[in-house]
Formats: sequence, C-alpha cells, structure tokens
Amino acid sequence: MAVDSATAKLPGIMVPITTDDLETVNGLSWVLGKGVIKPGATVGVVAMEGSAGDNTVVGAKFVAKRHNLELVLQRINPPPTPT
Repeated sequence: MAVDSATAKLPGIMVPITTDDLETVNGLSWVLGKGVIKPGATVGVVAMEGSAGDNTVVGAKFVAKRHNLELVLQRINPPPTPT
C-alpha cells in the first residue's frame, strides 16, 4: 500500500507503513550499499502522476543529491480502478 507524506500528516491519521519518499530512499540506499549502483551512476525512476509519484521523486532526488546520481524520470498515469 502506498501512502504519500501529505496524507500521513493529516490530523487523526496514523500511518503504520513507510511513505513513498522513504521507501525510495531506502531502496536506493540499499542498492548503493550493495554496490549494485555506484555514486555517479544514472538511475531510472518510474513514478505515477499524482502525490504518490511526487513523493517517489522527492525521495529519489534526496538520494541523488547526496550520491551524485543522475536521475532519468518517467511519469506514468495510474491504471484505471476496476469498478
């Protein structure tokens, strides 16, 4: 389940999961730590349009700035919800 940071800050809302920006930071930090990617590498980020995708990009930019990563961003539209 994906939750954006704005939703997590609403009064009375408790989010028992990690928000998308932190999931992205954790994921990129893990692959950097394992040596799968190296500082200075180019990393592709696919993010949905909307707040969840915006948070994904925020997390990716946070890590990219600190590890000199070049980001190639691709935004996609979320799939329709079945009715």
